[in-house]
Amino acid sequence: MAISRKKGDYDAEALTDLEKLVRVLVAEKNFVEAQQLLDKALTPAFVAKPACLYLLIERVNVMGRRGRWQEAAADVGFLLKLQPSEHYHYHRLVTLLAISQNRPAYQQLCHKIMATYTNTANPYVDERLAQDCLLLPDSGVDLRLVDRFADLAVTLGKDESESALSYFRGCKAMSSYRLGHFPEAVDWAQKAAKSANIDAEAKAKAFAVLALANWQLGKKDEARVAFVQGDALAPTFSPSRDLSDSWVAWIIARVSLDEAAALIQSESAATKNPNSPELK
Repeated sequence: MAISRKKGDYDAEALTDLEKLVRVLVAEKNFVEAQQLLDKALTPAFVAKPACLYLLIERVNVMGRRGRWQEAAADVGFLLKLQPSEHYHYHRLVTLLAISQNRPAYQQLCHKIMATYTNTANPYVDERLAQDCLLLPDSGVDLRLVDRFADLAVTLGKDESESALSYFRGCKAMSSYRLGHFPEAVDWAQKAAKSANIDAEAKAKAFAVLALANWQLGKKDEARVAFVQGDALAPTFSPSRDLSDSWVAWIIARVSLDEAAALIQSESAATKNPNSPELK
């Protein structure tokens, strides 16, 4: 599909048609052809222009669904240059840096998030900003300030759907865990996991926090069981797997599950209980 030029720039109608075609291909799981079309259109010169925005978002999503974390992160960097105040670009990039294990860049971005945003009146934004700075054990920012975002999410979002509440409660659970409030973390994680009609990724995140907090409380069997339950909901990535549009939520759950697995395995290697559930 050719993209026409009009007065030295890409024709808006042609770009819209290409975006629609890419979405059709993605819906058909034809990621290779979708990627080829996007790569052809998104030349180095074009990704600096505002007109590329929606095609660039499409390419980020294609690469995110396919586990191409570092390439997706590079594209989100371009998105932030085009829309420096869009919180979801930060949210995408944080998760990509975390799963790529790029801790210096992750910490730097968390500092930028806390310097850019104050408390908002949107519980969805509050939850995402808090999750961003809680995803890895040491984001380098003031966790008490992060906890305010988590509090706002659960208070402002109290009348939202059960699906949304599961994310808000899971966020508050992780915030409590990072602050060392382990019983409180268990309480919030249990509420998140018991919410009705929730996304698998949100439930997996709740089980990850249950595993972490129960282990810290000495409830080793409960921790192992919670990990196994979460791991079944958000299993490790394989190249043949499509993470769907929920790839950001999957990363958040998976990073937390990996943290729980490392904690359990490192401390239980010498005293393994043969009757406990096996960790992968």
